[in-house]
Amino acid sequence: MLSAAGTTCVLRAREIAAIEAACWDIVGKACNQPLVNLFGGPVRDRVEYMWYLVRKPAVQLAADAREAVKRGFRTLYLKVGGDRPEEDVELVAAIREGAGPDALIRVDANEAWSSGAAIRIIRELERYKLELVEQPVSARNLKEMAYVRGQIATPVLANEASWTRNDALEVIANNAADVISVDFRWMAAC
Repeated sequence: MLSAAGTTCVLRAREIAAIEAACWDIVGKACNQPLVNLFGGPVRDRVEYMWYLVRKPAVQLAADAREAVKRGFRTLYLKVGGDRPEEDVELVAAIREGAGPDALIRVDANEAWSSGAAIRIIRELERYKLELVEQPVSARNLKEMAYVRGQIATPVLANEASWTRNDALEVIANNAADVISVDFRWMAAC
């Protein structure tokens, strides 16, 4: 949850980002060049994105995973951390079945689990070859995140724990995650 100061920080970041985008647009127009050329040229012609799977019955989720792979998506993303961990396991199993062995599966618990529950549930999910588990425990307890990280084989992604530059540095200092989700809307001015 953001405080009043955090809200001000986000608004300031958005204002700065809008002004910066306008300035770069002016530069591109003045040079009669697309910005990609001014930044050194394109480095890829495709950008991968993940397919967000909405929670639904396992049979439908497997079909959605098949459809995602058929459309060319390699990474599938599911929110977990509901009241029934066995349902999370069933849904991830359905995704793996529908997507096949080569798809990458990310799960996001949104801080839902205690450290003990996170370790137990993630270990159950690991048989389905997870790519990442996002924010399995509270973002406010980096020692707990580091403990969970040390007890599981799946890499941990910090999201809520890394909303600002200082937060990201704390995640790194505490060895609390393998991957940090960076959102420049938050980090720009905070």
